[in-house]
Amino acid sequence: SHIPKSKLQTVVITSGDYIGEKAFSSCTSLTSVVIGDSVESIGEKAFSSCTSLMSVVIGDSVESIGDQAFYYCTSLTSVYYKGTESDWAEILIGSWNGKLTNATRYYYSEEEPTEEGNWWHYNENDEIVVW
Repeated sequence: SHIPKSKLQTVVITSGDYIGEKAFSSCTSLTSVVIGDSVESIGEKAFSSCTSLMSVVIGDSVESIGDQAFYYCTSLTSVYYKGTESDWAEILIGSWNGKLTNATRYYYSEEEPTEEGNWWHYNENDEIVVW
């Protein structure tokens, strides 16, 4: 069934390597997005003006994030990244993505980390848990 964009609350992208331009722009009810490990690039304005979007999981295959992909995502506070800090540094992030880059970023760690920092993992119910 087709859910109107305005009512979409959660998006989990499990296949495909590209999220198209403006794919989810102005989905004002969207609160969380999981971008799976197959995705390599996030198109321009893909999630722009998703004003309720609070958290994003980004797979470690992402290589580029287009201009304004997360523009005007005024509620975005948490980014859960599947890769390492050095992996994140290699992602080509376009302009007008301050809401994404200024959000608190957590790096994935299966085991409880021994070093300080922001870490996350999935619990047995596939829920995101911060270590």
